[in-house]
Amino acid sequence: MIQNIRLLNPNVTRVSGYFYSMDEDTDSLIQKTDDGTLAFSYPLDTPIPNEVKSLEHDGESFWSLDLINNASPAAGFRIRRWIIENFVLTLQQTF
Repeated sequence: MIQNIRLLNPNVTRVSGYFYSMDEDTDSLIQKTDDGTLAFSYPLDTPIPNEVKSLEHDGESFWSLDLINNASPAAGFRIRRWIIENFVLTLQQTF
């Protein structure tokens, strides 16, 4: 079986031909090409202690979803809105 891209994190979104995922181990937004090559890594201005379950892009902002304290979904979840400013992913809002 041929693999086009290797993604280590479950949260992935595609924007303008690139694949993005958030890595809580390095506190960064990883940008990869369609062949899996690392294109860029944007550091986060705010650490993310929990695994990001979902990542979406609406044309302007990245939206991440993680469980509070890595607990069960019944304990609640957190949605965060991020934007890229000066090559850093900056947190704008938390819900």
